[in-house]
Amino acid sequence: MQDLLNKIDRLLKEKKFFEVKNIVKDENAADLAVLFDELFGEVFGEKTEFMILFRLLPKDLAAETFAHMNSDMQSHLIQMFSDKEIRDILDESFIDDTVDIIEEMPANVVSRILKNSTTGERKAINEILRYPKDSAGSIMTIEYVSLHKDMTVSEAFEKIRKVGVNKETIYTCYVTENRKLIGVITVKDLFMADEDDKIADIMETHIISVDTLEDKGPELIVARHEQNAAFMAQGVGRITGKPGVVLVTSGPGVSNLATGLVTATDEGDPVLAIGGQVKRADLLKRAHQSMNNVAMLEPITKYAAEVHDANTLSETVANAYRHAKSGKPGASFISIPQDVTDAPVSVKAIKPMTDPKLGSASVSDINYLAQAIKNAVLPVLLLGNGASSEAVTYSIRQILKHVKLPVVETFQGAGIVSRDLEEDTFFGRVGLFRNQPGDMLLKKSDLIIAIGYDPIEYEARNWNAEISARIIVIDVEPAEVDTYFQPERELIGNVEATLDLLLPAIQGYKLPEGSVEYLKGLKNNVVEDVKFDRRPEEGKVHPLDLIEVLQDQTKDDMTVTVDVGSHYIWMARYFKSYEPRHLLFSNGMQTLGVALPWAISAALVRPKTKVISVSGDGGFLFSAQELETAVRLKLPIVHIIWNDGHYNMVEFQEEMKYGRSSGVDFGPVDFVKYAESFGAKGYRATSKEEFASLLQEALAQAVDGPVLIDVPIDYKDNIKLGETILPDEFY
Repeated sequence: MQDLLNKIDRLLKEKKFFEVKNIVKDENAADLAVLFDELFGEVFGEKTEFMILFRLLPKDLAAETFAHMNSDMQSHLIQMFSDKEIRDILDESFIDDTVDIIEEMPANVVSRILKNSTTGERKAINEILRYPKDSAGSIMTIEYVSLHKDMTVSEAFEKIRKVGVNKETIYTCYVTENRKLIGVITVKDLFMADEDDKIADIMETHIISVDTLEDKGPELIVARHEQNAAFMAQGVGRITGKPGVVLVTSGPGVSNLATGLVTATDEGDPVLAIGGQVKRADLLKRAHQSMNNVAMLEPITKYAAEVHDANTLSETVANAYRHAKSGKPGASFISIPQDVTDAPVSVKAIKPMTDPKLGSASVSDINYLAQAIKNAVLPVLLLGNGASSEAVTYSIRQILKHVKLPVVETFQGAGIVSRDLEEDTFFGRVGLFRNQPGDMLLKKSDLIIAIGYDPIEYEARNWNAEISARIIVIDVEPAEVDTYFQPERELIGNVEATLDLLLPAIQGYKLPEGSVEYLKGLKNNVVEDVKFDRRPEEGKVHPLDLIEVLQDQTKDDMTVTVDVGSHYIWMARYFKSYEPRHLLFSNGMQTLGVALPWAISAALVRPKTKVISVSGDGGFLFSAQELETAVRLKLPIVHIIWNDGHYNMVEFQEEMKYGRSSGVDFGPVDFVKYAESFGAKGYRATSKEEFASLLQEALAQAVDGPVLIDVPIDYKDNIKLGETILPDEFY
């Protein structure tokens, strides 16, 4: 053996690799493992020649030899292997050999092995390795220090000194009995205890275990319909500013994404959608679920691509993710054929990349705006969805604290003005029908500063019908210009940085006295002139009574999601919110069915607060199956249905236009029983007082899962919502 060792050593140093290959290719795998053991310890140590020799072995022989090696050598080699080499070893190895290797490997090595395993291999490995619940194996690898409950502290330290050098961590030790995990203890706890204390007396027994079969990574939420899954991803994007991810199957799975993705793109919410596709060979055939995914979704997304080479998967995902959240956010879509999913990948995954940092708008543009504000009689901030991020909201609030400029929010810009700034600066929301205080203010203004505004939220033809407004834009990308929206200047760049530079330039500006008096009159008199008959029909609740109760019982940190229908007009106009992205509307696409999926998203990303979702009886049934999802996840959601038995938002506008309605009626549904059938609690409120009591009870009960309240609603005042009801003298 020694002669062979010396010969191989000499040939390798002389770089005569072909001769070495001829020597070892016919050797027995077990003998080669012994040879490598000798090389590892005596000749090469950890020199690169050790690796070179292994790479000279044929693939099948290398895998068999690897299986015979001791764990130290295996670990050494894996750490030096490329991903392709690991993949080659796995391809040539029996699954039980792979399992044996994994059981002896450190955590970082196991991670590399599993990363390069196929889905089938990982499943087989995990099935073999699946330990009983609460076993040590269910939560740990070889990298832990195990102690026995009957050990003394002194004996524990002795063991730590003996084995700790080979462990990834010694700071937390695990107490096991027959491989069952029974407790944990830190070195600090041991140090503070007496040396004769028993481990059983001082260990922590409140422990959490995990299953070896559980996927690690993003939380997986199984939805009942792909459209609703897309809404949930949009909700995550709306609330966090980071793309929510939705995965669907091929064919109708992809087509069901359409409504959610068009809503996300048009309303500026980042979403990454990944859809399955048939094998590439079937793309042009009439095969099951074969269709042109990209052609279907490209018009309604910011980015759409189909992957035809597995090695481009990582870069495609990276680009799609970046497109979704860059500039004005929206949806990205990736189509992945089945055979691409199954194909091996030989390139490394692209690591997360730092987002590009935009600078502020130019100093000259900022100075231009500052001078325009100083010269204006009634400058107004028009705040859209793009102004509702945490950073931009903070910068806007800093300006409003020092310079009391009047503000009008779009529906999707709700909550930017804080409670302490409301009295001096907030003049309502605009988004439907030109008859609000905000509409009057925009018409009166001689300078409108549109921040993060998108015309889809409330078309400029509504608030600038006379084409007379002077408009300056602050945004991350140039505006979409039309006849009614022609900014005289655009401040393009990082919005919060631009606002932070604007503040000192306008510090000290005050509205002229005449404008202050006009604003007082607008705030004090206009609402009083809008009179509703708040005496509802027996057994029903008036919208303003419901909103009043809801306002009283909703905290500022709670999220309220609102579907589309008559209720959303009432809510957008009269329900106040004081934190951005806590009152959510779909006022771009005006998409039915968003409230409950968005509420699920809000409950997931804001787990410490309760969520209220509001819908009509028509819109609710667009996504009502997700009540099961909310029940399964025990989400703290209270869902309120404004029930009138019609598509009322269509109904009252038909009556305004034609004097009658058509095609808006449907049959009754017992929503209380419906909720109960899913395992949720269901109630019905037939008066303001009953609703107040039930809402309080529902908010308390929601800690255990969703609660539904069905409220028969009296919509008799709805036509007044669309009338031009503001007195002309205010214009």
